[in-house]
Amino acid sequence: MSKKRSLFDQSLDRSVFVTYFLGGVVPLMALAFLSDRAMDALDERNAQWSVVGLVIGIGLLSLASFFALRRIVKNAIARMNADNQRLEALLRVARELADAPHAQVVLDATVVWAMRIGHADACYVYTRSHSDKSLEIVARRGEKADAWLESCEGQWLDMVEHTLLQGDVNRVDASGRDGLSIVIAPISGEETTEGALLVVGEGHVFAPAEVDALDTLATQAGVALQSAERGDAQRNFFSHMTELVIAALDTHVQYRSGHASRVAAIANQVGRAMGLGEDELHDLHFASLMHDVGMLRIPVADQKNPKHYRKHPIVGYKMLSRIRVWEKAAPIVLQHHERIDGGGYPEGLAGDDICLSARILAVCDSWDAMRCDDEYRSALSIEGALGELESHTGTQFDANVVSTFRALVSQGAIPTS
Repeated sequence: MSKKRSLFDQSLDRSVFVTYFLGGVVPLMALAFLSDRAMDALDERNAQWSVVGLVIGIGLLSLASFFALRRIVKNAIARMNADNQRLEALLRVARELADAPHAQVVLDATVVWAMRIGHADACYVYTRSHSDKSLEIVARRGEKADAWLESCEGQWLDMVEHTLLQGDVNRVDASGRDGLSIVIAPISGEETTEGALLVVGEGHVFAPAEVDALDTLATQAGVALQSAERGDAQRNFFSHMTELVIAALDTHVQYRSGHASRVAAIANQVGRAMGLGEDELHDLHFASLMHDVGMLRIPVADQKNPKHYRKHPIVGYKMLSRIRVWEKAAPIVLQHHERIDGGGYPEGLAGDDICLSARILAVCDSWDAMRCDDEYRSALSIEGALGELESHTGTQFDANVVSTFRALVSQGAIPTS
């Protein structure tokens, strides 16, 4: 059974009650006492002056009580607003860290939010890759962060190690020597302690609410860090897999060695210039790298035969759509040989029915093909290749993509050698 709470359990309750008692109850008791006991013993003139004095005293006491209550309420509202702001910040942090694609993004976001939440002057994140490794600073922020680190690095490292052994947040208030207050909060994940968040305030003593918020932030960072590191490991694995597939493709389609990597680099520039988001750029990148992956299923002897060659977008689509990390790139691969006028393959799509990423890939693919030697012709010049793109604008290629492409070539953003 829960314990019944007293009126005086909270400091705010006590403050309000005392102020109310002094400003409201005490004057009434004084008035009652004067009316009942003192007035009869005074002559009429003294009684009048007593009443006047009592009224003035009651007024002053009530006015003082009003201002005291006003100050109490303002302070309570200020504390409540500060708590709400910290809560809102922590909710925003949780969303931002959950969406962080890489471990370094988590670390950078953590120091930024620690500065805001703790009203700090500097912030550091210590981590170590393994339990037998030394702690290293992997993120920092603050104008004096480097200077303070140079003078306090050894001391802080010992404090961080001690905090990690304790497994609980550690607060050190400002000392006379350097005037720095410090909060150290372990960054813990599901498995092991990853490191610690060290927050510094110059001439600023961290309030308990700030310490709690920083501790919560460190916990959120630990969970997000582990999630991001797992994501990084998965991305690295699939990046290596992609490299292996491209290497196999370069070997299989010998006359186009390095083609996929060059097309991907160019497509990234065009996609950014045309306003694609990060997710769309990610899909365009992998589609560009893998756009000819279907050629792996076509024998070398048949690679120049249109009857067989034109199957590679469908074959590539089927190969990629079965693999989760590449499934969003698969439709781009399927459509990269479609034409704006509907005369392309494999489905004869036209205009905006062809996704923008596929229209970008079509231009970049053709550009690299024209700029490289093959067994039938020599590479075209820059102006010659641009002329070919523009002469087929509106029929084979999207006009906006070609226009953007030419502008990037003029700016030197597209490699031309």
